[in-house]
Amino acid sequence: MSSTPNATAAEQDMRVDTAPRADETATEPLVPRRHYLRTAVAIVVGVYLIAVIQSLVTNERFNWPVVARYLFDPMVLGGVLNTCLLTIASMGLGLILAFFVAQFALSESRLLKAAAIVFVWLFRSVPLLVLLLLLYNIGALYDVIPIGIPFGPPLIELPTTGVSAFAVAVVAFGFHEAAYSSEIIRASILSVPSGQREAAMALGMSNARTMVRVVLPSAVRVALPPLMNQLIMMLKGTSIVAFIAFPDLLFSVQKIYTVNYEVMPLLVVASVWYFVLVSALTIVQQIVERHLARTTRRRGAAVKAS
Repeated sequence: MSSTPNATAAEQDMRVDTAPRADETATEPLVPRRHYLRTAVAIVVGVYLIAVIQSLVTNERFNWPVVARYLFDPMVLGGVLNTCLLTIASMGLGLILAFFVAQFALSESRLLKAAAIVFVWLFRSVPLLVLLLLLYNIGALYDVIPIGIPFGPPLIELPTTGVSAFAVAVVAFGFHEAAYSSEIIRASILSVPSGQREAAMALGMSNARTMVRVVLPSAVRVALPPLMNQLIMMLKGTSIVAFIAFPDLLFSVQKIYTVNYEVMPLLVVASVWYFVLVSALTIVQQIVERHLARTTRRRGAAVKAS
């Protein structure tokens, strides 16, 4: 009777010893799932892409030597510079106006909220080209634009005749951009949790300090992608200033091909420069987004450590 348990224990030890270990267990190699449809679509897209590139390179009607000759022409480079200056000035004016319009829209005052609604409705309803032409011909309606106390003596009177096309374009693009960007800023501010604002107010921060130190840093991360998209759209949209004879990129190449009749090569030159500028803005956007993401992670780690 006493030998049975010993024999049983020995058999158990033998079974344990002969059992395959985890690292010795033969595992079958993992076979990745094959996506036949995705592969077929990728092949078709690749073939069409190669065909498009081959057509662009081999089509002599593009006249690539002319494109290379005018790509860094002084007049073209001047147009590139004017396009950049117009975009920066218009976006700066638009963001400043958009911030105040967004604050008006979030205000508890019905009058300020109504003013914001009317501003956004008006400048989103009028097409940008129509607005540009209206402001360019504003002298037909007003000889001067008074700035000062309403129904009182004006502090400054701005003449409407002889105004530069650059100033008209900045005002038109700035007000048009403010109408769209104000909605982006308003939505980004509303996306910040109310608990953050309440916590800041509980610490004794004023409304302005809470907005600058708590709300805006969180809202910027939400607003940055759509605002950068608006900036890129504005950069390309500046081409319509050719209607008021402002020497931007498109107007510069138009002046050249009206002389040498090389229409397609000069339009390709403009397209190449727009491609370069938009690509640069896209890279800047990615760098800023990575920086904001790292800052957010560092703040989160600091909060957890505390």
